[in-house]
Amino acid sequence: MSSTDISKPLRMLNPGTLDSWWGPYDNVAAACLAIPNEAKDVDGVMINFRQGKVVGISTPDGIIDYHWPKSYTNEGLVIKSGIPIDKSVTPEKTSFIQSLPVVTSSNLFNKATVTPSVKRGKDGVNISDNNVSTSAPIPVIPSVLHRARSQSNNNGAIMFTEYDASGAVIPTGGSDVPVSSFTPSANTIAVTVSARKVDLADFMVYRGAVQTVFVPYVEVIERFMVLTSPEV
Repeated sequence: MSSTDISKPLRMLNPGTLDSWWGPYDNVAAACLAIPNEAKDVDGVMINFRQGKVVGISTPDGIIDYHWPKSYTNEGLVIKSGIPIDKSVTPEKTSFIQSLPVVTSSNLFNKATVTPSVKRGKDGVNISDNNVSTSAPIPVIPSVLHRARSQSNNNGAIMFTEYDASGAVIPTGGSDVPVSSFTPSANTIAVTVSARKVDLADFMVYRGAVQTVFVPYVEVIERFMVLTSPEV
């Protein structure tokens, strides 16, 4: 069996299916040129070709997901966090947003990047605690319920911190006491979550009120190997 090494990142829609429209593209203009703003017939219903499309844009800090949530014009293409690419976005805000991971599973908690023996609450100050670890910034949706829990032990988060688009702590958000669910405030785009070390193996942060079974954390695939059968 031979193998073909595809060096550019690829996006999986589901196991075994690649999103051929995702890119990545060198810039927003290239993505808009590749994805036409026109209607197509789908089973007798006219749907804009850009509807539901997610595109990857290459930046100095990595590849960021963009989409068309409201308008299918070129100006309607925004970062998937909902922050528009216009003059209202400062370089500091853009830098913080671009540092957030693009997660492709329902579990937003990455146990591989936690800071051990540290917990962090409302004020964003690190507190030493040998029994706790704190996550890297997790992208969240403002004003939407999120759950935080370990499946095996059913423990929630020890505490958590909220951050705005510039990376500044939002002191009116977050919690200094254990929680199993939280709703980020209107200006929050990321949180850090502190969890017990004994809970890390199957700890989850996910959106929605319904309790789900554990699924592993998955980011955008940075390198993909395609296996092919020998030619006959």
